[in-house]
Amino acid sequence: GCAEMGKIYTPQRAQEFLEWSEAFRLSLNELFAARDVPMYANGMGSIIAIHFSRKPTKRTSEISAGCLALRPLLHLEMLLEGVLICSRGDFFLSLPMTGDHLSRARDSLDRFMDRHKPLINEVLHASQ
Repeated sequence: GCAEMGKIYTPQRAQEFLEWSEAFRLSLNELFAARDVPMYANGMGSIIAIHFSRKPTKRTSEISAGCLALRPLLHLEMLLEGVLICSRGDFFLSLPMTGDHLSRARDSLDRFMDRHKPLINEVLHASQ
């Protein structure tokens, strides 16, 4: 563990990984905004939580009933696409991942929005 933390996963590599992960998370928010779909990627670095909202979720009390209702659909649709995401909508990036992995996740989210944008809007509107 000491060799790994000092020689392989150096502070420079940690910073690169953080920046790479943050760029991906921010690109998801840009995608959601461009598609005008009420989804938001919360988190920091390699820990990303997808919420059905147009703004960051800062407390669990801010998670709407609609968001909770839509998460199982997101989870199953992403699994069908071959993208592992937690049932509560979390992505966890890891060092072995490549840009191809992130592209696949982003493309899968794009197809999810294509298929379910009207449903997302309807569920969120009904839960307000």
